[in-house]
Amino acid sequence: MENKDKSKKKKKVVRKKKDITKEIDNEFFLFTFLLATISILATALKSYTFNLFGCNITFAVFILPCIVFTSNYITKKLGFKYSLKSTIISTLIIIAFIILIEDLIGKRLDFIEIGSQAISYFVSLFVNSAIYYYIISNMEIKKEGILVYFSYIFSMIINHIIYMLFTLNMIVTDMFWQVYFISVMIEAVISIFLVIYDTKIKRGIS
Repeated sequence: MENKDKSKKKKKVVRKKKDITKEIDNEFFLFTFLLATISILATALKSYTFNLFGCNITFAVFILPCIVFTSNYITKKLGFKYSLKSTIISTLIIIAFIILIEDLIGKRLDFIEIGSQAISYFVSLFVNSAIYYYIISNMEIKKEGILVYFSYIFSMIINHIIYMLFTLNMIVTDMFWQVYFISVMIEAVISIFLVIYDTKIKRGIS
């Protein structure tokens, strides 16, 4: 009888572990798809600009904070390992999307532009996820909010500086810095609301 009870308990534990693993995988694929979709939208919007203070600012500035927020959600709910996987997958999807679109419209592939977008995207999200994971793992909840906010800003600073240096090649001009700081400031304002919501999300298995 004891052996039967033990075997039943083991089966229940195994089933429970399988169910948890399946649930985690489902959530991982769902949010990876969401991250990739938002990132593709941002990539598509980079070609469209609006004028602000005499500078042409890309509409993608409104989407980038949402990308960081989604990446942070994956980190908080599933852990850094899953966040890194999502970043890698979404980076590859972005590269495939750019190549596909440029091929469809008959545009010659610009590997510098493709590379700069992929590198700026991956490096900024990787750095953000690493800092964010450290913050939520080691800091007090009271201090967490402001530090998370700075991690958002830092991520966007990295993203813009890498992308703009490679694609715009305007580091010696005043316009480069105007576009750069205005873009980061817009994203910083949007990030305030996302960070408030971010701090209310309960931590998952990580």
